Amino acid sequence: MSSLHANIKSQARSALADLQQQESAVLFGNGGVSLEELPLQGMVRLQGPGGDALFCEQVAEALVPLPAPGHTTARGELKCLWLTPNEWLIVTPAGGEDTVLTALAPVLEGRVSLASMITDSRLAVEITGPCAAELLSKGCALDLHRSKFVVGNTTVTRLAKSVAMVTRVQEEAYQLYVDRSQARYIWEWLVDAAGEFSR
Repeated sequence: MSSLHANIKSQARSALADLQQQESAVLFGNGGVSLEELPLQGMVRLQGPGGDALFCEQVAEALVPLPAPGHTTARGELKCLWLTPNEWLIVTPAGGEDTVLTALAPVLEGRVSLASMITDSRLAVEITGPCAAELLSKGCALDLHRSKFVVGNTTVTRLAKSVAMVTRVQEEAYQLYVDRSQARYIWEWLVDAAGEFSR
């Protein structure tokens, strides 16, 4: 592990650390919906030629298959989320970023491509419960009907006037990724919007 990466990891902290310091929970539940900040995960943004079949094959051999538009793939503890035709988010358990970057290095060599660690730049929240889709629908224009946005689907959208990535992980469970700078705003918006679903 490089000294730079070791230093970054030693300083990693929750995107909602200010709430924790105020002894405010980063958990919320009212029967209709539950919110939970996910434990710190390693995140690597991969940018490359999605239309290059050899590139896609090599990434799949090295790590995980690249997903079709609007989908996710997984292998072992790795998860890959589609962002654009030439950009993906690879999620790994915390501390696994160096392994991902090392595996990608020979694939990227000689190509116009880039892999960058963005672990500390996102808030990840899991939203569960029978009213989870209804809660998200209050802040975005996605059609979250189970026949339209199925388990495994992912997309980047506007949520409460912020950019967010939404993934459906189970029938009544979604994971939400937003920029760290919007973490507190989005968390407080979710808690406020969830109030009407109390059971």
